[in-house]
Amino acid sequence: MEQNQNMLLPALEYCSLARASCLLGCEESDLLHWAEIGAIELCLKFNHYEAAFYTKDTLLISKDETVAWINEKYDDGVFDAFSNTYFSQPYLSGIQVPFRASFSKENGTRREYFFDGEFPSISKPISYISGLWSIHSMLDDDIFSQLQALDKYDFTRVNILFKQADAIGDDKEYLFAAPPSAPAYKNNLLIKPQEIIFTISKKDLFITKFQLSKIKNLHQRNIPSLVSGNIESPVEQTRKPRITKKQSDYIIALLKSYGITDDDFKGSIMELKNKISTRTSAEIPEVDDKTLIDWIMKAGIQR
Repeated sequence: MEQNQNMLLPALEYCSLARASCLLGCEESDLLHWAEIGAIELCLKFNHYEAAFYTKDTLLISKDETVAWINEKYDDGVFDAFSNTYFSQPYLSGIQVPFRASFSKENGTRREYFFDGEFPSISKPISYISGLWSIHSMLDDDIFSQLQALDKYDFTRVNILFKQADAIGDDKEYLFAAPPSAPAYKNNLLIKPQEIIFTISKKDLFITKFQLSKIKNLHQRNIPSLVSGNIESPVEQTRKPRITKKQSDYIIALLKSYGITDDDFKGSIMELKNKISTRTSAEIPEVDDKTLIDWIMKAGIQR
């Protein structure tokens, strides 16, 4: 890649891939490659798009803790008084959290939020996102190589994660968002095939000034990326540990040793969890229903 390191970038907060390739003297395919290996982030632009959101540290916290976090932001005045939108620094990614307000003499004003899903450990507040949000796959699909080969990528409710643009470091104010996942499940099981909620092409991608500067300042040497091992994927920070079939088989075998039967695994999850808790004096860690169902299914037990 031929670059003039002394070249000044224009005062653009963000631009398209086509514009970026002209500014940097590279190909659009180079930008997709750098995004694929995690060296840079590429973004989509939203205008009041419905999503469930959480912060870097709130993936598995309870509803009450999530509500406390949002209320703190409202009380601290970081939500704009007119638009009800929270733009965290850098001011590219905005999020609006709708609520139903009530008032009582005892508790004063109370905000009631709307949540995606029914299980406290995975349910996240419904919001509306605006501005630029970087894109990451929640699965093993390679978004950027598919865009390079086909110039299209289909998003469902379970294969996409949005991250606040340009958020770096250990900042606890990271914002993440994803399409509401509740419609992707029926009777607690993932619907297959998944509904395509939107499709993007390379023309839908944007790159921020910060990411442009990262590329411009590279001197064609070692690029911090997932390949070089110098950075950690934000998706990996939010994923639950992957459970293999062998691990699931082992979990189910242990449960069967306590007298849990195949019929128990095929019945009510609530009854199964209650039966497990009564069969041992050991302290059983809390596991959400969906995770337990995933273990059972992965072990080959049909529900």
